[in-house]
Amino acid sequence: MNMTPALEDYLEAVLIVTQNQGLVRVKDLASFLRVKAPSVIQALNHLKAKGLVHQEPYGSINLTEAGRSHAREIYRRHKTLKKFFQTIVGLDEVVAEEEACKIEHYLNKDTIHRILKFTEANTAQGHQCRPLRAL
Repeated sequence: MNMTPALEDYLEAVLIVTQNQGLVRVKDLASFLRVKAPSVIQALNHLKAKGLVHQEPYGSINLTEAGRSHAREIYRRHKTLKKFFQTIVGLDEVVAEEEACKIEHYLNKDTIHRILKFTEANTAQGHQCRPLRAL
């Protein structure tokens, strides 16, 4: 599905907020993403048009099955990259989070899969590599 990085961020945010608090409203997404409510409403309209979210007027926001699937994939990419940046590259959690957010939208599935396998192989029980440090 062709989506902008910004729309992917909104979709991922709906998933995360749903997991954290169950009910998702416009103000929750605005707070989570640090944006204003009109920006959330505009993004939600695009996600609705793509059949990824459902929202009753002024009601809670829910992912459709397609939306949930897509959001889980985005979040999986994010977690994979964050773990790689922390455990292999040696970045602190805040920087790893920021970097994962920046590039999660641009790498193809095979690249993410290879990063995941590399990270798993190098952090498996009994085999802990030392994270890279600044040169």
